Amino acid sequence: MSFSVYVECYSKGWGKSYPRRIVEDAFKPFICGREKTRERVALLLSFEGGGKARVLLDDTQNVNGFSVNRPPASPEFWKAIIEILKATDSVLHWPGSGCVITNPAVRDDLPKEMLAAVGEPTVTEDYTVALDCIERG
Repeated sequence: MSFSVYVECYSKGWGKSYPRRIVEDAFKPFICGREKTRERVALLLSFEGGGKARVLLDDTQNVNGFSVNRPPASPEFWKAIIEILKATDSVLHWPGSGCVITNPAVRDDLPKEMLAAVGEPTVTEDYTVALDCIERG
């Protein structure tokens, strides 16, 4: 069974865009390839110790989020996720319950439906706390 995490950016409950370059720069040291689909690009990542990831995002200059199928346990991957959350005021969420933000003000921009579905966000800049939330959710 596969598992995905999602990073999305909102303003007043609606999707908010930011430069795709922010995502690419955060993962730049780990990009080992790219795949293009119709309107999306997949960044193929590789980490020491054998961890791999596939980051899927729109093939446009600005994006409002991305997904990662089967995210690796690599600390470098999760540190990059936290940096993206901080740079874009985005939310990290996953199937089930729970979400993570790095800026408490982001909570007020999240869609009410999201909060009803996943609950109140955990505010942290510590990737290990984010991982604990995912494991519990």
